[in-house]
Amino acid sequence: MMRLGSRYRLNSLRAYRVRFEANRVLDVGCHDGAFLSSLESVMRVGADVASSSPQGSILFVQADGRRLPFRSDSFDQAVALDVIEHVPDDVKLMREMLRVTQHGGSIFVTTPSVNIRIFPPFLTGWISRKWGHHWRRGYTEDGLRALVGDGRPCFIMEYNAPAYRFWYLPLRVLSVLWPAIAQRLVSWAARWDARHSEGHRGFYWMWCKKGNV
Repeated sequence: MMRLGSRYRLNSLRAYRVRFEANRVLDVGCHDGAFLSSLESVMRVGADVASSSPQGSILFVQADGRRLPFRSDSFDQAVALDVIEHVPDDVKLMREMLRVTQHGGSIFVTTPSVNIRIFPPFLTGWISRKWGHHWRRGYTEDGLRALVGDGRPCFIMEYNAPAYRFWYLPLRVLSVLWPAIAQRLVSWAARWDARHSEGHRGFYWMWCKKGNV
């Protein structure tokens, strides 16, 4: 079954009409390949430190994102969805993503804001640890830009996710007891949040173009 956060993220990208049209896509930290399964790209490759069983025609490679086993310029686009906050050497991970992306291609990264708050707020630290955020809770915009280097063309958007953050704990319980209901509510939360994305307590989405710096 798809994880709650993965399902919410996919619904959010659809609700916000984010399009991924690259022919060769690498998903770093792909888990079960849920994101790649949503694409129609010619080549879909997932890399993860843990073994998994991605669906369909996805090529899965067990690898550390800081040491990707691909030649430079192998992909049109590399993505890391809520991954960099889990990695001790996040700069190295970002450099590897840029290395394997061809000139003119792009990387797309999502990550929590350092100011993320789950309702009730006093449980945010505990939930963050449950999410595996042992190295850092999240990022600032300046922190994200520093990962890719000065002068690299990047677009960063704050995605506040108020409904998801407010209802996270009930949704988590429902996803275990009544997953079909949880799926419908997550879809609703994503659509509502897409109309209320402004704010500083949720997530960041970052697109960076690989070109001359």
